[in-house]
Amino acid sequence: MRSICYLPSPSISAFPEAAPRSGGVTDAGRAAIRDLCLPELSANLSRMSDRPIKVFFVYITASGPRGVIYIGMTSDLPGRSWEHRERVLDGFTKRYWAGRLVYFEEHNNADSAARRERQMKRWRRDWKIQLIEAANPSWADLFGEAVRQEGFEY
Repeated sequence: MRSICYLPSPSISAFPEAAPRSGGVTDAGRAAIRDLCLPELSANLSRMSDRPIKVFFVYITASGPRGVIYIGMTSDLPGRSWEHRERVLDGFTKRYWAGRLVYFEEHNNADSAARRERQMKRWRRDWKIQLIEAANPSWADLFGEAVRQEGFEY
C-alpha cells in the first residue's frame, strides 16, 4: 500500500540539496524526497540500476520453418512481437503471416541495434536461416521467452 507523503517545498532548507541556484529541483533532491516518501521504490530502483535504462532488440519473425522472414528493431520486444503474432498492424508481417518470433538479440543503445538491423536486412537469405537455426534449430516461437525476460509471467 502506497502512503502519501507531505513534504515542504523542495526549495525549503529541509532539503538543501534539492534547491539549486537556478531554481529547479536537482536529481539529488528528487532522490532524497523519493527515499523519504517511498522507501520500497528506492530499494527497487537501486536494484535496477545495474540494468541500462533502455534496452533495444533486433528480432526476426517468420511464417514457419524456412518460411517468410521479417527483421525488425524495437525497445519493447514483448509488445512488438505480440503485435506481429496477433496481426494487429497492417504491413508485411500481417500480409505474409510472419508472426512467429524465431530470433532476437539485445543491444544497449539504439544506434548499435539500428546498425545491426540494417546489416542483417542486407544479408543473403541463407545467412539469416543459418543465424536462426544456430540459436533456434526447431524455429520455435520465442514469444514466451521474450515475455519472461522482461519480468512477466507467460
